[in-house]
Amino acid sequence: MKTSVKYDQVHLMLSKFIDEMEKLGGLTGTIFENLEMFKADGGSIHVYSSVEMRLFSLFQCLSMKGLILVLILFSLMNASGELVVELSGLRNAKGKVGLLIFKTADGFPEDRARAHRKLQMDATKGKVVFKTTELKTGKYAFVVLHDENGNQKLDKNFFGYPKEGIAISNYGKLARPKFDKAALMNPSGKVKLKMLYP
Repeated sequence: MKTSVKYDQVHLMLSKFIDEMEKLGGLTGTIFENLEMFKADGGSIHVYSSVEMRLFSLFQCLSMKGLILVLILFSLMNASGELVVELSGLRNAKGKVGLLIFKTADGFPEDRARAHRKLQMDATKGKVVFKTTELKTGKYAFVVLHDENGNQKLDKNFFGYPKEGIAISNYGKLARPKFDKAALMNPSGKVKLKMLYP
């Protein structure tokens, strides 16, 4: 059994298809050369089952390429950007400074193991800048500890107040911090903190 299909109709359909695919990233190949193989006198082509399968496979291949390109473009458009945390007020270059980002009150403000994200670098007097990927939508509290003696913890006095520098989002002076007050809603771009010392 055979089916008669107008060559001009198929050619126009393929032209539109390729134009759309080229917008997504460009197509190479010889699809029209394949089509020419089936052209017959009188402006018609006779499509048999084997030819139908060949054309179907070709369209399937092109459709998969288009799908992959769309997924890549979608991923790029939704890729995480950069989040910058700028810390000022470091009084010296001793030890390390560590950034802790908390998503809940659990472990806040100094438990490194329970932090949602943590970064560390050598201290430099004045200012340091942390860079990381953007965070997902939600509330986050930012804490930076100046571990001057390098013992990987925040030293405190008898009353529980820090003996080393600490910076907490939404806090401009030393106090017993609370997650809800420190939390920033959907932080992005740049977050600025100031180091506080006792």
